Amino acid sequence: MPDFSPDYTPRYIAEYVSAGLTHHVTVRGFRGESSTLTITRGFTGLTDIVVALQNVLPEDFHWVSAEYIPQDTNVGTPTSLPGDPAGGAPVASMSNQDKATSIGFVGRSNSTPMRLFIFGCDFMPDDPLALTAPEVDFRIHASERTEIADAISAINAAGFAANNNLPGAWKQYVNLKVNDHYLRLLRKLGSL
Repeated sequence: MPDFSPDYTPRYIAEYVSAGLTHHVTVRGFRGESSTLTITRGFTGLTDIVVALQNVLPEDFHWVSAEYIPQDTNVGTPTSLPGDPAGGAPVASMSNQDKATSIGFVGRSNSTPMRLFIFGCDFMPDDPLALTAPEVDFRIHASERTEIADAISAINAAGFAANNNLPGAWKQYVNLKVNDHYLRLLRKLGSL
């Protein structure tokens, strides 16, 4: 299987703030499709994903910018932002662990892996003795949380392309991971 360059397909890149920290998410369109289709897939798909997660997103979650980057280039142009959800988690009650944790959607297209991360979801139990929480093994299955089931349905419906220009299928779980860079930043700055 050949390797594909990062600019093989068009991309929609959106920047967002979650629990006071800035992040980016990239979704791919299909090689040769119109910019309108890639942009629509990007902002509609991301809107649907964050609306599904709105109960666990911080109250300050909002999209800051978005750009469309055509295939075979790295030069983008500003474009439509996804819709902002009404985040349900108060930032003041979130721990640094919550703020630095991402949920990672896992997909595959033939042998090409697909990943999409959303930061700042308030899923992690801060009490290490909360052994009954589904999050304790750093994986949440769609059968364990409605928000995850709805977000996975949204990501599958969006039809994002993989780097190999083929559609992919997304697993029925997300992985939780504390990001070292953001955790160091939060420790250095103190809680935001």
